[in-house]
Amino acid sequence: MGRIEKLLPALSGLIVLCLMDSGWSQSVFSARGVGEIQASPGARLDGMGGAGTAIRDSVILTITNPASPASINRTRVSVSGAYRWIQVTDNVASDPRDYADFQGVALAIPFYNHWTLSAGIDPYSIARSSWFWSRDFNNLGYEEQYRVSGGFSRILLGVSLPVNSRLQIGGGVRMLFGTVDQTFTINFVSSLYRDAQYINRLNSKSVGATAGMLWEFLPGWSVGGYYYAKQRGDATLKFSYVDSDSVRTTDGSLEFPASIGAGLSGMVKPRIRLAGDVLLTQWGDAVIAVDQTLPTADTWKISAGAEYQPLHGGLESFFNRLYYRIGMSTENLYLTNEFGDTPRLTMVHAGLGIPLKTSDRRIDIALSWGIRGNVADFGAKETLFGLSFTLESAESWFVRRK
Repeated sequence: MGRIEKLLPALSGLIVLCLMDSGWSQSVFSARGVGEIQASPGARLDGMGGAGTAIRDSVILTITNPASPASINRTRVSVSGAYRWIQVTDNVASDPRDYADFQGVALAIPFYNHWTLSAGIDPYSIARSSWFWSRDFNNLGYEEQYRVSGGFSRILLGVSLPVNSRLQIGGGVRMLFGTVDQTFTINFVSSLYRDAQYINRLNSKSVGATAGMLWEFLPGWSVGGYYYAKQRGDATLKFSYVDSDSVRTTDGSLEFPASIGAGLSGMVKPRIRLAGDVLLTQWGDAVIAVDQTLPTADTWKISAGAEYQPLHGGLESFFNRLYYRIGMSTENLYLTNEFGDTPRLTMVHAGLGIPLKTSDRRIDIALSWGIRGNVADFGAKETLFGLSFTLESAESWFVRRK
């Protein structure tokens, strides 16, 4: 196990790289609305397709369900990152893209009388894409560039507690804030014409309530659910030309949809856990532009997975100490085409959990592969490959009182 721990500096460096700007090469489906929605609950659950709403486990930190942190018995902290490779195919060409991203930090602290405080920050959406066109009009050559950048971040703050030995509840707030820039540039080949550029900048922040529950209805089997309320916040849309004092500002509001998640989890054998989730996000009721309403649809995500858990006797071989995971997920995106159809993303997942010395520290790694959209209906098809990782540790800052 000492050899694995020697990899920690390298993994920490990889996290730093994920925190850095990785360029403009991302999904073409991130260019509209508030960008591509990010929904990573950490690499452990990523390896199970993202399912984990109903998991009760003292050695896993997840705050998507506000009631989940009540399961832990020591302070736990985690940090996550991801690498994505995308092959974009349209009517003209096939273009490979890749990027790395920070996927979040989470902290949960158990304190007096079995209550647990939890906090985390992660990306809610990422808007990052660009296109280039070379054109010629009446022998006038020019290039057009359309670039989208920015996104929205999410902060979750919560309190959870066990009502009794089988039921735990939680609640808190979700804060969303961020900026999305849309930049359009025309560069002329001839110096007789002046290059032009305009920028649309949308920024907003809002706060909403969250609530969740976990109930063990049979030994080893639990159901869970959570609710995120709709959020409406003040928003500003600024339209400006480069090298010009002309700025048009429109004030309004930006709505983020309510979400309802439910899950089932259970142990079918002493070392095999199954989990399944359903998530409904009510994008059809949300207004995601200040001066117009973009066509949106409610999204459904279904995920399922399994985990083979290790022995904990301390004398087993390295491979018998690992967590092995598989999963799948399918979901539709929130923006529609002119016919009201939405692109679908279907993925398969696999993962490993590598304990470090004891079960109090762990590296989780997940691999994902999937397909999103199609050329005929949405103008592009994307083949995706993902690698995500989470470093999680238990600390002795606070010890739950008996």
